[in-house]
Amino acid sequence: MIIRFLLIFTIFFPHILEGQTPFTNYSLEDGLPSNECNSIGQDNLGYIWIATNNGISRFDGYEFKTYTTSHGLPSNEIINLYSDSKERLWLVPLHFQPTYIMDGSVHSVPISDKQREELDDYVIKVIIENREGKILVIYHSLLIYEYDPLTNIYRKILDFESRERFVPVFYRGSGSNLLISSGGTVYTDNGEKGAAYLIDDDSGALIRLKSKADMSLYMKSYHNFASRDDLTIFHLIPDSALYTIRNDSLVILAKYSIPISRHFGFDKKGDFWLGLAKQGVYIYEQAKFDQSPKKVLDGYTITSRLIDNEGNYWYSTVSKGIFFTPNENLIYYSADKLGSSKLRSIAGLGPNIYISTQEKDFYHINKDRPVKLSLGDVSYLVNFNDSFIVITTPDIRRSIQFNGIVEQTFSNNSVECIYETDSLIYLGFRRRIFVKGKGEKEFQNNLRLGKYIFSITSYNDQLIVGTEQGILSINDSLLSAVRDRHPNLVNTLIGFENFDNLHDSILSPYLSHIPKLKGKVSGLKVFKEHLVISMQGNGVYIVKDDSVKQSFENKDELQNDFSSGLYLDQEDNLYSYGMNGFASFSFNSDGSIERSVYRQIDGAGWSDLIGMHIYKDSVWLAAKSGISLYKKENFSLPSMKPLLYFEEVLVNQNRVNPNELLNLKHYENNIRIDFKALSFRSLKNIIYRYRLNGAEWVETKGTNITFPSLPHGDYQLEIEAENPWGQKSEIATLQIQIFPPIYLRWWFVTLELLLLGILIFFFIRWRVNQMSSRAMINLEKYQNKHLALNAQLNPHFIFNSLTAIDQLVNKYESVKSSEYLRSFANLMRQTLENSKSHMVSLKMDLDLLREYLRLELLLFDEQIELIYDIDPELEEEQYFLPPMLLQPYVENVFQHAWSEDTTSRTMIIGAKLEVNNLYLYVEDNGVGLKASKEKGRKEGKDHHSSGMSISSSRIDLFNKLYEPAIKLNIESVYDKGSKNTGTRISILIPLKMHLKPLESIK
Repeated sequence: MIIRFLLIFTIFFPHILEGQTPFTNYSLEDGLPSNECNSIGQDNLGYIWIATNNGISRFDGYEFKTYTTSHGLPSNEIINLYSDSKERLWLVPLHFQPTYIMDGSVHSVPISDKQREELDDYVIKVIIENREGKILVIYHSLLIYEYDPLTNIYRKILDFESRERFVPVFYRGSGSNLLISSGGTVYTDNGEKGAAYLIDDDSGALIRLKSKADMSLYMKSYHNFASRDDLTIFHLIPDSALYTIRNDSLVILAKYSIPISRHFGFDKKGDFWLGLAKQGVYIYEQAKFDQSPKKVLDGYTITSRLIDNEGNYWYSTVSKGIFFTPNENLIYYSADKLGSSKLRSIAGLGPNIYISTQEKDFYHINKDRPVKLSLGDVSYLVNFNDSFIVITTPDIRRSIQFNGIVEQTFSNNSVECIYETDSLIYLGFRRRIFVKGKGEKEFQNNLRLGKYIFSITSYNDQLIVGTEQGILSINDSLLSAVRDRHPNLVNTLIGFENFDNLHDSILSPYLSHIPKLKGKVSGLKVFKEHLVISMQGNGVYIVKDDSVKQSFENKDELQNDFSSGLYLDQEDNLYSYGMNGFASFSFNSDGSIERSVYRQIDGAGWSDLIGMHIYKDSVWLAAKSGISLYKKENFSLPSMKPLLYFEEVLVNQNRVNPNELLNLKHYENNIRIDFKALSFRSLKNIIYRYRLNGAEWVETKGTNITFPSLPHGDYQLEIEAENPWGQKSEIATLQIQIFPPIYLRWWFVTLELLLLGILIFFFIRWRVNQMSSRAMINLEKYQNKHLALNAQLNPHFIFNSLTAIDQLVNKYESVKSSEYLRSFANLMRQTLENSKSHMVSLKMDLDLLREYLRLELLLFDEQIELIYDIDPELEEEQYFLPPMLLQPYVENVFQHAWSEDTTSRTMIIGAKLEVNNLYLYVEDNGVGLKASKEKGRKEGKDHHSSGMSISSSRIDLFNKLYEPAIKLNIESVYDKGSKNTGTRISILIPLKMHLKPLESIK
């Protein structure tokens, strides 16, 4: 089984180099600040940084963002970049200010004013990290500073002012790794002094120092050095050679015919790379100089090489910007370099690859170099057994085998496919199948199908033919029988469609019950006892017997649903190739089929593959635009998740920190979030998903989200990225809190409610007080009026009483007058006491009424029968009523009830309880209401006395203050014959009365 591999390629190639690795080139036109690039590096977040002579530029796979002195750089000319163990990316500017990149932004080391004054005439030569994690900054003229990232202190540790012509060389060789202590003494790894080297710029002397003044071994001036744990490599001017130090001696590693620049180093894999002027890059695997180097980017001058954290390769140049490729182990030949607009077909014979072009040229590729062959106009190539078929036009078919070339002529036909069984060989033309028996020299039968033929194979003792309209099956035994019965078919072009019954007996639709298999069949292969069918537009189907076991029908399951064909290599591994790459198929132990997809963006060639060939560790992929060669040993599936970051967060067009909780005011709700996933291999084919507060994920290919008017509340925005290989990034989270307007905040609402409650309380209190005051005024007014009415009874009664006394005196009835005066005085005393109160007991009022009646009876000569109907069980002292309530009505009886003709006069005064009420009444046997009114009119008097009017007003006033109300009723009394026999005045007083609410007293 073939090892799974990834073919690394790019979609867009501004520069395609014949026979070399294809690169994407980024230059000034793409956003770089300059085409002169001095170095390239990657920071801790994964951004690519390019040092140029016009600033430093950050690349995220989408665009370049340039930083200059206006952004805090000490100089626009950046000479070099170095990475330390903490993934800080150090800049070497044409300046004395050390600067580094961390977390995607530029930072400067703090320098005091005194240090600035000292360093003003210096420039940085090199920056290295010692074993303690401190950063050593080496200036020209042997001035060395140390920066401690933990304390943020920058200080001088070594100054060779007396040796200004010396420049330090730091290297890590076997047993001679250098350290520089804070005291300025040079030490080795084991703590011993010595093994330090300086170069004299003037004399070119390489000096091994045992102390500051010790000088010995003199050699040529150094230009640059590169170091890894076990090896340090020097270049010494003016030699075109590379050196290392072994046993305190310089040893030549390699010599070159052209001058060596200062651009060389070790990559993260430990390989040594060397950039030569206009010679591209020489790469020595594991610094093995005894082996031939790999060469890429021939014709360019390379200044640096970077392998990023995805395994992609980057190069900076002195005049052409930067180059990028996901894989250096790919060799490509474009169609235009072969003198053609498009390639047409590919066929392989072991390590030999043959290509035909649209212009009908024929190429043979051996040892990775294409050679044009002169075989006429070649239009199509078809693999066949251990050889392959070369089809030329108009009439020649060439079978190139190991033992030579065999020709056979056909009439202007183009072979599409070829297949052999144990006894027959089938040659498929566009509408015909030619059949040849094994051992026969020529093809003898022509089966005309009337349909375009694209593929032939055999499965379950049937010949399976893939056509433009589906699949046909031919029973091989029937075909042999037909051939025996119809010898006239031999060497003729008469098709079976001329014999309907014969055609139907041999050809029949296959798998016609599956609608998706009725289209164009681009390939047929038998794989692990399964029939594999590729369809242009409908994917790939795995058939077992007569049913589909598994299908791959969309771009997520396959490189594309447009499959151009199938390929089965010598190790019986199956592949499908098509529009955007290819897929490999393998069987798992449980019988399920697994596929690995290699899309165009993964490096699977150009779009629209037309064929492939695999031999040992070499994989050739042919597309219309060119052919690519890959080495399987260098293939690897990408293992790194996309690195997702918030690029920028804008609130009302103002930038904010996305790494902090966004506490925003209610009007700061226009929010734009820019984000990107760093995956240079994915080439912008990243799918993003986001959701707000755990809602459904929303998928997008854009790199920003805008919320134009986000309501107030708490939000959690989650974003994730997925690359084309199904690897998802960590979820990036942004917390947003938009406060409501001040008038909607809880404390403000609480304060509002509190203030409102206070206002309502004080308003109600004020209103109650106002109403109470008004009610008290009304109460006092009514009470005073009530008292006034009470008082009005006294003059009225006094007038009547004094009138009676006057009558007695005139009659010279001294005894009666004296008795009357005593009763009158006693009555006045009780009346005055009762008139001071609003309520008196029933007993007090009845006693006063008895005393009054005694006086009245003294005045009347007529005999009056007075009856008291008082309930004996009535506790007179327990019940209260307004004073002198009955007296005016009793007085009215004496004045108006009886006529002069009335001989028998009777008055009844009653009191009893009736259902929670005190029932009082005065009843007489007088002339009645009607006769009494008539009598009053004749005498010119008002029927109602002043006392009764005052009493009625008192009851009305009393009812305004108290509830339930006192009820007054005046009615006539009739006998059984309906004769008016008198008048009854009744008063119903509730036993439980209380003062009405003050606010209701009007």
